[in-house]
Amino acid sequence: MKLPRILLIAGILLLSAQMGWSQWRQPAPRPRVGFGVGTPNTVLILRPGRLDFKLGYDFTGSDDYLFLSGDYRFINARHLSHFIHFSMGIGAYGKVFIDQDDSMDLESGFRLPLALSVFLIDNFLEFFVEVSPGLDFYPKLSFSDQPIQAWVGFTLELD
Repeated sequence: MKLPRILLIAGILLLSAQMGWSQWRQPAPRPRVGFGVGTPNTVLILRPGRLDFKLGYDFTGSDDYLFLSGDYRFINARHLSHFIHFSMGIGAYGKVFIDQDDSMDLESGFRLPLALSVFLIDNFLEFFVEVSPGLDFYPKLSFSDQPIQAWVGFTLELD
């Protein structure tokens, strides 16, 4: 039973590596800026080339926090069909929790962002949906209270 799982995982990794290699040979994409809503509530997006940075906050629950993430998109806006594109990367995130007594706690981890995008107006405008499963590595290695970060939003191409 374990051999088929290992073969499936190896196949996915090889396919991802091949897709990433073909993307690597293409010219770097133009920088983009944008905005997203989801979990955390709101994020500002800066995408210089294949890097993807998000800065956001969540002040709606009992745990208020600031959010920062940085990802490398090894598959960036790969054409799937018609006007739909796919992106995949690997990155890290951090959260700074702000408690009622003004003390701060930190949490950080790894993430695997997966995104579907639609580009309009000669790639100037992008609408996207992103889901990022993650794993905390600080303060301890574990699944987070929010194991999946997710956003919908838009970006604009800078030139």
